[in-house]
Amino acid sequence: MATARKADPFSALAYALGPEATLRLPGRFGDFLLDAEQVRDQLPAVEETLALTGTPRRDAIKRIHAWMTGLGDDPDHNADELLDGPLGVLRHAARTGHGAVGQVRWY
Repeated sequence: MATARKADPFSALAYALGPEATLRLPGRFGDFLLDAEQVRDQLPAVEETLALTGTPRRDAIKRIHAWMTGLGDDPDHNADELLDGPLGVLRHAARTGHGAVGQVRWY
């Protein structure tokens, strides 16, 4: 789970990944509801999109920090958690045969 005051973490993730990669994520704008079969079907694309290493990961983390600092007030936001969290949830769901849900909430 990623939370932030004033800045939407999913928007920061989308900014970091770019439009083509963001479209490979399940659901719409961070909201998704997947049964176990859908989790297994979606996992390869999510792994390709979020399992970043080296320079692509460093660039994504810089962009997340820029978003969270410029549009929010959280320069210390855990960008690694934002990249790794959704992938971890889907991997766990696939491993255990469960569905998964993601929700972006503004209030």
